[in-house]
Amino acid sequence: MLKTLTLPQPFFIIVALLIAVVGVYAGSLATHFFFDDFTFFSTPGAMQGYSHLHLVPRGLSYATLSWTVGWFGLEIFWLRLGNVLLHAANAIAL
Repeated sequence: MLKTLTLPQPFFIIVALLIAVVGVYAGSLATHFFFDDFTFFSTPGAMQGYSHLHLVPRGLSYATLSWTVGWFGLEIFWLRLGNVLLHAANAIAL
């Protein structure tokens, strides 16, 4: 008799959410900067002051963006991947 592997239900929910987030946002990993992105990233010092998490609107967004730039630079793939991972973490947290 074969023994079936039973995994806890939250595991399947987390995997399904990760697949959904990657499926929705995967197409954005190779896109270029557009409309206000170029102005934001080309302004010297635009990322200054965002490396600490502040309890202000968009504080988490700017902090994680600043951390990604600090770790990987301004290569668009890593910025987009950081955004996808943030969305995945948010979906799981909800």
